Amino acid sequence: MSQGNEGTGPAAGIDWARLREPLSARDLEWRVGSTNADKTKGQALPYLTHSAVADRLDEVVGPGNWECEYRTGPAGGVICRLGLLVGGRWVHKENGADNTEFESVKGGLSGAFKRAAVMWGIGRYLNRFNPPWVEIENKKYLPRNFDGLKYLGDEFLPATERRGNQAKASPSPAASQHKAESAQPARAPVQQPQAAQGTRAASGDQAIPEQFSDAEKELLAQLLDRLKKGTPAHMLRSYVNGDKAKAKLGEEARKYALQRIPA
Repeated sequence: MSQGNEGTGPAAGIDWARLREPLSARDLEWRVGSTNADKTKGQALPYLTHSAVADRLDEVVGPGNWECEYRTGPAGGVICRLGLLVGGRWVHKENGADNTEFESVKGGLSGAFKRAAVMWGIGRYLNRFNPPWVEIENKKYLPRNFDGLKYLGDEFLPATERRGNQAKASPSPAASQHKAESAQPARAPVQQPQAAQGTRAASGDQAIPEQFSDAEKELLAQLLDRLKKGTPAHMLRSYVNGDKAKAKLGEEARKYALQRIPA
């Protein structure tokens, strides 16, 4: 499988510094990395979107001067071979990624593409980011109101978005933020009666019943979070009715998921 066009001219004049420059904070999404023992806090990790990487390649290299090919990895997953037209000849670098739980093939292709782009320097600056510890929901998700921008120092932002806050990317402010959050008083149970009785659904308005196992509740919360973030309902219903979900969810848990996911 390949993506891209035939080269329309030499790209010996590639602005390598521009290729490696930080992208806009709007091009970042965030996920949870490592968590603490009770999974109430986790490290917030930023990552670039597929379209942002492609836009940077179009801008700096030219739409017709880059290409990518995909193949299956040796142990599954996907490997992306990303080529740039440099000095009139194609030069390729590659990297791979596992398929993801949802939209597995699409997720694997996107992950491999972005990792191959890092080999060319796009997004490599994020490897230097010191992820902050923040409160998480349902043991693995960032809160809906999470604002990652406040954790980004100027070295992780383009010149037009810098605010003179280099120090915020250092470990100590991140640790201070963690301490400040830990010091906040917990909400009284009476304010969140459902959260005390079951795992809170991703929508924040209903608890997942306690009758399900922890593994089932975690997967149900993930499904509902995907629904809220815009994953098409028919894809989620297809997953719930598939063999993978049947191996992880009991009959009652599957019925509960299908009741919550629009037909």
